[in-house]
Amino acid sequence: MQNNILILTDDFKERLISDLKSEEFETERDVVEALQKKGYQTEVFGFYDNLKELADKIESSNPKCIFNLCESFRGERMLESQVASFLELLEVPFTGAKSLSLQLCKNKALTKRILGNHGYQVPKFASFLKTDSKSIAQEKWESISSNGKWIVKPMSLESSEGISLSSVVSSKNQAFERIHWLFEKVSEQVIVEEFIEGKELYVSVLALGGNRFVAHGPRELIFPTHFSPGSRIATYRTKWDERFKRQKGIYSSAFSAEDLWNPKVLDSSCKIAAELELTGYIRLDYRLHAQKGLFFLEANPNPGLASDDEFALAILESANITYEALVDSLVLQGLQKKRCFDFSSHREKRRFASL
Repeated sequence: MQNNILILTDDFKERLISDLKSEEFETERDVVEALQKKGYQTEVFGFYDNLKELADKIESSNPKCIFNLCESFRGERMLESQVASFLELLEVPFTGAKSLSLQLCKNKALTKRILGNHGYQVPKFASFLKTDSKSIAQEKWESISSNGKWIVKPMSLESSEGISLSSVVSSKNQAFERIHWLFEKVSEQVIVEEFIEGKELYVSVLALGGNRFVAHGPRELIFPTHFSPGSRIATYRTKWDERFKRQKGIYSSAFSAEDLWNPKVLDSSCKIAAELELTGYIRLDYRLHAQKGLFFLEANPNPGLASDDEFALAILESANITYEALVDSLVLQGLQKKRCFDFSSHREKRRFASL
């Protein structure tokens, strides 16, 4: 019985990766160990941009499913969805989000606009392009100008890339200084949002098919009480520097089950995923304001999947399952993309696999 899984991940060239000991392969290592404990045979294939070599590898391996951990094409995070598109064209089953979900959620402004039009609370926002004239940029700024604070972020990047304490600004001059810094260093598209004071919450969502979802969590990013409201944000360092978090006393934890917002956040998460017609597995990020309530920030399809990442922790805690069972469920979810590719001949024969 076909029982092999090809794990696809980012690399500087096309190659098989056998040594997963380094920190950069933490997720791949966790996934491989989980799959092997479930009885799967595994290979990890690094991918950069050679589509022919990828197709050849899929042909020679003929995997039961591809575990898609690839987050870029040619090193460009903006092109992440194109890898999923290629797998869809090959009609091979793969884990995670379909290309359309990945492409949609790269545009933080568009997801906010859609949900805002459907009655969900989102921060006031404006998107800025490097090609904007001064008059257009000024017009955009005036559309969100207020007496509060704003947060300036790259439009299409995840994992808090480009976000630091300097991202929270309190004046037009500070905002445009940060915008232009991001233009030069990080991204040619920037979103400026109203800064919502409050708790930072994360919800893990699994698609069940038929635009149905189940939500787990929430988890809260907790800061010491002496941190000012403007410094209680998920910066890149806060998210990825474990030593820094320990030194500062920053950690994440399950959101209080007694909090009246708990079921509301989970219910809203399923509805938001349905409104956006998301697929695969997703992490939704929110801010919870003490008076104004819940604000949607962004949706992250194919979030970090290491055993100690927020996505996995929320599900393991609330569903009381093992990490191995979670990873196996994502394979089964991928296999629900029932059409797959038969490489038994040089012609593109198609077969259908049923569960």
